[in-house]
Amino acid sequence: LASRTRAWGAWLLRQIAHLGGGEYDAPALVVVEGTLVHGEYRGGLSIRADAVCSLEQIRIERAALVEVCLRGEVLRERGLGVAAATDALRTLLEPVRGGACEVRVVYRRGGAEVGLRLGAGWRIRPGDAFVRQAQRLVGSDALAFRFRAAPAKAQATAPAMDFAHSG
Repeated sequence: LASRTRAWGAWLLRQIAHLGGGEYDAPALVVVEGTLVHGEYRGGLSIRADAVCSLEQIRIERAALVEVCLRGEVLRERGLGVAAATDALRTLLEPVRGGACEVRVVYRRGGAEVGLRLGAGWRIRPGDAFVRQAQRLVGSDALAFRFRAAPAKAQATAPAMDFAHSG
């Protein structure tokens, strides 16, 4: 089992390095997709890994909708009126247009709220840079994503490996 664990670890690091352009980035978050199976060697449950993706890659490929919440008090703290916040939001969205993720903007002030779903021309590719910039603009808790389900399991491009034994 120890040699299988080392083999899995080596495979996983190669997959992570591939995502990072050949370099392993220790703090990187990754998503391992696979199938929950009964363990062949120790019993219990295992995951048969089919793919390793970065969190950013999953967000770009599967985010169906991002909700950007503009809260009146946060905008005031940042010295932004509604018009300036709208301009800043346009500047934020322009470079990431052309994706599949819809954008919904919610403005909250006091006890009132209004939502606006942007048109198809404003669908975006919500990469890490977009998330960081949006959080700086509207607050770290002002983004909410809704994701599409993973596509039906396709033939794995890398050999499947068992890991994450429980029990």
